[in-house]
Amino acid sequence: FILLIFYMVRTRFAPSPTGFLHIGGLKTALFAYLFARKNNGSFILRIEDTDQNRYVKGGMEQIIWSLKWAGISYDEGPDVGGQYGPYIQTQRKDIYQKFAIELINRGFAYYCFCSSERLNELRKYQNEHHLPSKYDRHCLNLSKEEIKKRIENGEKYVIRMKIPDNEIIKFHDLIKGDVEFNSNELDDQILIKSDGLPTYHFAVVIDDHLMNITHVIRADEWLSSTPKHILLYRYFGWDIPQYVHVPPILGQDGKKKLSKREGSVSVNQFAEAGYLREGLINYLALLGWNPGTTEEIFTIDELINKFDLNKCQKAGAIFDPKRLDWINGQHIRKMTLEDFSNRVIEYVENYKKDDKRFAKVLDSNDLVSRFMIIEKQRINKLSEIEDDLYMLDFDYKYDINGIFNAKMGVDKDNIKDILEKSIDFIQNKLIINYSVREDEESKMKEEESIKQQFVSFITDLKLKNGQVLWPIRFALSGKDKSAGVFELVWAIGKDETIKRINASIAKL
Repeated sequence: FILLIFYMVRTRFAPSPTGFLHIGGLKTALFAYLFARKNNGSFILRIEDTDQNRYVKGGMEQIIWSLKWAGISYDEGPDVGGQYGPYIQTQRKDIYQKFAIELINRGFAYYCFCSSERLNELRKYQNEHHLPSKYDRHCLNLSKEEIKKRIENGEKYVIRMKIPDNEIIKFHDLIKGDVEFNSNELDDQILIKSDGLPTYHFAVVIDDHLMNITHVIRADEWLSSTPKHILLYRYFGWDIPQYVHVPPILGQDGKKKLSKREGSVSVNQFAEAGYLREGLINYLALLGWNPGTTEEIFTIDELINKFDLNKCQKAGAIFDPKRLDWINGQHIRKMTLEDFSNRVIEYVENYKKDDKRFAKVLDSNDLVSRFMIIEKQRINKLSEIEDDLYMLDFDYKYDINGIFNAKMGVDKDNIKDILEKSIDFIQNKLIINYSVREDEESKMKEEESIKQQFVSFITDLKLKNGQVLWPIRFALSGKDKSAGVFELVWAIGKDETIKRINASIAKL
């Protein structure tokens, strides 16, 4: 009971601010977040910016924006604080220095004064002779007096970790299972660089320990670094956290990690492409995790409730844009009409405000409202509304030849007569009842009524559906692909329907 009181799951996401957040990073953050929330624990954001050569101005802000956009909230972090801060590594420089000196005093680390020129020559020699690329411990046995003298003379140095010889390092990964490495495969890793900043391998262990991280959930690419980290925990006499290495997102070839060559890879690109946070998060959760059922559509709360590391796969998962689109579309279908409309408006204001093609979306009128009802059942991502924006501002600049469709049995000689009879039917016989409150239910009911009236009209003409509906739909849309005739007639109304059909007749 006492152990349960003091033991609380604490996970973290610790990205480097090197630019926009890759969706692979978002997936790692998601798994750490889901595990923490499932176990009523804490989720921490820490920025690992000690590699100043890769630092990108605004990178941290992009990471924070991406997590908040995705709905992944953290309990501690650079912008929210917490009792274990600072949460930016360059602000913790003095902490690392203290621990590095402690390792030196214990005989687990040493000063290295080797120049870059010497190290380059060493690597060249090793490559030429097919030797492992490792530091040769040239500075391992320097005396304290010589070290002091060289430091006082202003020589640049790094602090290296002393790796034990021929030791098997074992650990259990909660996804990978039992893993082991031979220490002979490891190099005497640099812990403190010549600029005084720690390397990732040193800082990550110090920070995870001081922040009481219980489960290190990170990308699969860091698996080979784990034995170095375990050795550091042992050198300090600290408890070793549970390791969880999340499988990567693979490109279409199923071999390499998803890259920019295959399209969008950063979170902001997916947001701009019109994906919902719910859809992207749902899809990423399924890349490497299986709920154990045929169910595929989950809210974030449902993911938290069902998430289980034991159901995560070891291998990487192939990124499938079509499946993402489908999952995103399902989330659109589940939204309320009001929420969908607000998301569309938010999307346009954030990404398309200066695009005149989207201007009508920001208007408030019956046509826009009906358009939203139609699009909610048609599109898989918010950007796809662009394909149907002609419904709101029809320009009649289409090629009339598209109205002739042999597959539909459209007779070129009779098409004008069919359209003229359709106008008479629409104007004098078609009844459309608009509800006081227009919603999806009333739209479906009225659409069915319109359909039945059209079917009776076509039956009276003794023609097939395609012979009549195809030219009408093309006249209303000016495109080969669009919403159906009954949806369009309901959306634009009888007067606009007649106007558009007359325009097509004039083009014949």
